[in-house]
Amino acid sequence: MRTGLGCVCVAAAGNNSMDTAEFTPANIDTVIAVAATTQNDEQCYFSNFGAKIDIAAPGADMRTS
Repeated sequence: MRTGLGCVCVAAAGNNSMDTAEFTPANIDTVIAVAATTQNDEQCYFSNFGAKIDIAAPGADMRTS
C-alpha cells in the first residue's frame, strides 16, 4: 500500500451571507473554501465570507444548460 498520496478538497463557502467559520466542510482547515463573486469581481450578496475563505470565483448570473 502506498501512503502520503493525499488529495485536494474544495468546498463552496455557502450561500447564507454569513461567516464561513460556521459551515462545514468549508470551515475545515484542510479544505479550500470558495466564495462567490459578481461580474464586477465583488462579493455576491448571498455568498458566505470570513477568514476561512481561500479563493473566490464567479458565482452570479452564470449561464447553465
